[in-house]
Amino acid sequence: MLQPGALPVEAALTAAKPRIRQCPAAECDVKVLLPDGPRGVYTIVTDHRRDPSAAQTLHVDQYSGRVLVSYGWDEYGVMAKAVEQGIALHEGRRYGTANLVVMLGACLTLITLVVTGTWMWWKRRPRGRAGAPARATNRRTAYGVMAIMALLGLLFPLAGVTMVAVLLLDWLVLRRIPAAARVFG
Repeated sequence: MLQPGALPVEAALTAAKPRIRQCPAAECDVKVLLPDGPRGVYTIVTDHRRDPSAAQTLHVDQYSGRVLVSYGWDEYGVMAKAVEQGIALHEGRRYGTANLVVMLGACLTLITLVVTGTWMWWKRRPRGRAGAPARATNRRTAYGVMAIMALLGLLFPLAGVTMVAVLLLDWLVLRRIPAAARVFG
């Protein structure tokens, strides 16, 4: 809800228009975020569909319509630029149809790996068992694998939580049920 005395959205957008870099309407999305409270500002974000370097963010005073801050590609650091380019590439927005075809190929490859991996496991597993790998007999190897998993669990916290959940499931449930212990080894 706008504060008493605040400019309407249209007036804030009109005040910011001279500072917005050229971006054809067919290739650009413009978002206007309303001020949050009496000290808030209008935030106007232009998002170029193909070129992340054309994106821009402006903050407009809600009472005077003065552009307080305008930043875009030139103000980004090296990492921010790399992330923006990576996101556009990943979403298939960067190089048009060729980029979409490459990303579709990657997607289909991953789906194929999941399906064929499951199929190969099903055909090769021992009858009546899950076919899980046996525990390592060499302690040095086992500790090395545990160290790598702990490091990955710290670097990727969601993976770490998953690993802890699986270890708890193994320790609290699977080892205490003889039929499950036979199947999962």
